[in-house]
Amino acid sequence: MPEETLRGVAPLARAGITSLVISYRNDPGAPAGENGRYGIGIAESRDVDAAIAEALRRGAARVTLFGWSMGGTACLVAATSGEYSAVIDGLILDSPAVDWTTLLRYHASLFFAPKAIADIGIRLLDSGVVRGGEPEGIAFAKLTPDSFARHLTVPVLIHASLGDTFVPCESSQRLANARPDLVQLRLQNEGEHVKLWNVDAEPWERVTEQFARSLPRPPWRGE
Repeated sequence: MPEETLRGVAPLARAGITSLVISYRNDPGAPAGENGRYGIGIAESRDVDAAIAEALRRGAARVTLFGWSMGGTACLVAATSGEYSAVIDGLILDSPAVDWTTLLRYHASLFFAPKAIADIGIRLLDSGVVRGGEPEGIAFAKLTPDSFARHLTVPVLIHASLGDTFVPCESSQRLANARPDLVQLRLQNEGEHVKLWNVDAEPWERVTEQFARSLPRPPWRGE
């Protein structure tokens, strides 16, 4: 929800960055997406593109993206294959969904569904037989740590938690391990999904601010 992102406004303001807090398709008060369903970050990346276009229209020279959960997916897609990727100087992600195939299998397992059943559902969504938020189907191959790692060109800060039971942190760890030159992972022991600030606000804000201040220079590697 947009109000969750307000945690990031203060540290960015201290770093001299103006925030544009956006809604995604299907959010309350926003237009419905394709079939009234989410595009697990791919469709929503076009909402990020629209927000970047508006920031540029208002005079921005470069844009730092900040995304939570599926918003993190949308930011990664926008930064790696979006229309305005050239003006993005960095990403800050909190509890991001980085690998949707693994994530959907994980949630299926919570309901004791066999992996084979989960994989059938994923294939049906991928092909468009089951209608999701993309008219031609959801391209799950784009939503993996390996795919994002291949196409990343800007610094990324990821806040993740070992205590996240909704989007486990392993996929964020895989992305950080694949691109140690660009991705800094701040991994804390406690904190449920998108509630990392609530558990440990001071270091969350401090690292966020310091990383934002380092842009567009090479990625900051502090604590």
